[in-house]
Amino acid sequence: MSDFPASPNVGDTYTDKDAVWVWDGAAWVLDINPEGWLVSSQIVFAPGAVGTAQIANASITADKIDPAFNGPTGPTGPTGAASTVTGPTGPTGATGSASTVTGPTGATGPTGPKGSTGPTGATGPTGATGPTGPTGPTGPTGTAVVGGLAGQVLYQSGISATSFVPTGPTGSVLTASGINIPTWTAQASLSVGTATNVAAGSTGAVHYQSTPGTTSFLTMGATGGVLFSNGVTGPQYTVAGTQDQILVGRGSTTGPAWTGPSSVTVGNATLATTATSAVNLTGPTVGSIPYQSAAATTSFLAPTGAGYVLESNGSAVPIWKVESSLSVSSATTATSAGKSTNISGGLVGQIPYQSSVDTTTFLAAGSTGSVLTANGAAAPTYTAQSSLSVGTATNVAGGSTGAVHYQSTPGATTFLSMGATGGVMFSNGVTGPQWTVAGSQDQIFVGRGSTTGPAWTGPSSVSVGTATNVAGGLIGQIHYQSGAGATSFLATGTSGYVLTSNGAAAPSWATPVGGTLSINAQTGTTYQFVDADANKLVTLTNAAAITLTPTADATVGATNLPIGTQITIVQLGAGQVTIGTSLATVNATPGLKLRTQYSSATLIKRAANTWIAVGDLAP
Repeated sequence: MSDFPASPNVGDTYTDKDAVWVWDGAAWVLDINPEGWLVSSQIVFAPGAVGTAQIANASITADKIDPAFNGPTGPTGPTGAASTVTGPTGPTGATGSASTVTGPTGATGPTGPKGSTGPTGATGPTGATGPTGPTGPTGPTGTAVVGGLAGQVLYQSGISATSFVPTGPTGSVLTASGINIPTWTAQASLSVGTATNVAAGSTGAVHYQSTPGTTSFLTMGATGGVLFSNGVTGPQYTVAGTQDQILVGRGSTTGPAWTGPSSVTVGNATLATTATSAVNLTGPTVGSIPYQSAAATTSFLAPTGAGYVLESNGSAVPIWKVESSLSVSSATTATSAGKSTNISGGLVGQIPYQSSVDTTTFLAAGSTGSVLTANGAAAPTYTAQSSLSVGTATNVAGGSTGAVHYQSTPGATTFLSMGATGGVMFSNGVTGPQWTVAGSQDQIFVGRGSTTGPAWTGPSSVSVGTATNVAGGLIGQIHYQSGAGATSFLATGTSGYVLTSNGAAAPSWATPVGGTLSINAQTGTTYQFVDADANKLVTLTNAAAITLTPTADATVGATNLPIGTQITIVQLGAGQVTIGTSLATVNATPGLKLRTQYSSATLIKRAANTWIAVGDLAP
């Protein structure tokens, strides 16, 4: 028997399993259960004797009975008298886990009062100042500096202290080290700012980096040859194309090659905006220095004031330094007797050096911009910067913006002025590279043999054969003729869709009609639709509750589900399926849950981000 309320009021209800009972003032009357099955409004339980119930006027219509209804449970009998015996004490509950929350820190107490300052001690008396001694006589001016070997250069190692720099290898130059001893540096290891010419190289040769910090020369190509990258060692020239041949790319395995126009089919092409080899680096302002900020990444260091030098900063960005801020390593103090404030003789700008033991000589001032070069034990000399053979140059002197430099003769670098927009560089086989004029709209670049360079010509003047590929388009797209002589691309369709003709209009993708329904079996507790679920059956199996969410149009992986898409879902496990609405709107009645195990529903996309669910649903 169910526990009906002992003192109900008229209209009170009581739910027992799937049945709802209503108190009419005299008896409990069965109402419509939640599933919509009418058992009978004439089945009643009326109060009778203590511990009993009466069924009055029982009449049931068979076609209205809920198949799952087993009849009502009678009312609970009266409660027995209270027991006077105390039951045993239950077991002690498990100790709760230690709290991980730390209580707040108490407020800081007030600062105590400042202590009193002790007395100041007495100041002692000042001693008397002694008399100043007489100034000694000035020593004679020396004509030479004592010590040093032939070829050594002297420098101030301290206040009133002169030392000698050991002789350097022949051809090396003296490099300042701030306040430390200057050092001799090999010319090949210098990193200079601007070079007038690049040493070596034959006439027409193009220089390139064969390894980091090493410049090599590519011999001038044959007349009509085109420069391209081989992807391994550097640039190389193609052979010259014969009359009317076209330069065609052959992928990354081999370089481009000239081919007859009869073997190529072309339509309409636009001008390319990206080249294999760059003539210049795209950068900010004039005077900026390019450097590698990361592997395969070039950045620019902004220019600074005149007279600054570039200093390495390890793997970080190089920095500009004022020459006066450079520091040098320490040196020992000269041990020879006597010190001189000045060296006798010499003219303004001359450099003193040791021409022999204990003998100092002056080197005449060099020309502006020349550098001091060591000659071993012989006297150092000044050398013009233009005659130096340096290891690596940051810039090549001269040339206008956009000009390309090449070797006009061995050891001499010349500039080719920037060509017109759209012009192509090719070798003329005699003096070096040169630019073509810009090609007109839709013109193609055609070789004309080794007598003259290649030239632009209209596509109508070239007879082509077959094209291996069609330019443009994305992976999976279908190309079709959108007009006479015009090819367009149809975007990729949803997996499983079929291509449908629309007459003279563009074709389109459509849902296939009929066929076998594909199944996507899911066993997790959450799932979101993807493009591949279109027109499929998605089974949901788990003992715990499951949330199935139709995906929003902008979600990656489900951006192409068209309006009209149908996806059927079925609950195969005990875990009830709820249709989520966090990403898209879902309309349904009476609710958004599958009623029980093996219930199913179909979700139909009826508008953007809007679905409707129909099937065996529950609130």
